[in-house]
Amino acid sequence: MIECYEHAGFAVMALDCLLIETLQQFREGKAETSGNKSKDYFVRFLTDTAFGDFFTKEMAIKFYQQIRCGILHQAETKENSRLLIREHTPLVAQTPDGRGLIINRRLFHSQLVRVFDEYISSLRDPSHAELRSNLRKKMDHICRNTPSQP
Repeated sequence: MIECYEHAGFAVMALDCLLIETLQQFREGKAETSGNKSKDYFVRFLTDTAFGDFFTKEMAIKFYQQIRCGILHQAETKENSRLLIREHTPLVAQTPDGRGLIINRRLFHSQLVRVFDEYISSLRDPSHAELRSNLRKKMDHICRNTPSQP
């Protein structure tokens, strides 16, 4: 597993960012991210799931702009945001000047796995009808499943 490699931080975070956006599409039943909605998906994911224990809305926006966009578009973090795996580094913290974020990518990845597992558990619960319906909408799009024409 790539997560085990000490110097795989950018690769792990890039994959985590792809998963976050996709999971939010599944949670909301959206076929794809339309227009400029990607930031909104990230903010909701990082504040409405168990990540909300760590992220404020402002921090989620910084994460999207400086980590997600930086890694996926330029293969770098923006401002002075950093990815670290040092002991005693919290999952997320503001940089001393407040302009960036310090992300413990191991803790972040572990939290993402927990959120994914919680999502799967919720899907197994029949009382989460809307969540299950939203999953079906997204899967229908992926499978190119369209209603039959009469």
